[in-house]
Amino acid sequence: GCKKVMSLGIDEGFRNLEHLQVEGSGFTDSGLIAVGKCCRHLLGIDLEGCLRITESGLKKIMEDCRQLRQVNLKNCKCVNLEALAWMVFYRPSLRKLVPPSSCVSEGQKALLLRHGCKISSCSNS
Repeated sequence: GCKKVMSLGIDEGFRNLEHLQVEGSGFTDSGLIAVGKCCRHLLGIDLEGCLRITESGLKKIMEDCRQLRQVNLKNCKCVNLEALAWMVFYRPSLRKLVPPSSCVSEGQKALLLRHGCKISSCSNS
């Protein structure tokens, strides 16, 4: 819930970081880009409530973190549903994705599940 945290002072010491939780912070696309550049082994990231995250930052972290398996975007108001499909198709390692809102249809969920990614209705399911 640290709204003023927009990025992290990430250096080589974070190279093997596998999970990052910045839920409710002021994290931005530039923060995601920094994480992607240094934390290439990232498996999961929790961005719930990060209101400044956009498709631009998500695309960059998807490109850089090739092992990414879980992403929580709940309440990320600047991310649209089209970005979810792109993420799943671009990064086949994704296994669980929490959408920015609950307005993902059952048909959309089924399509993405066929590509190996479960679309959850909340971060705990």
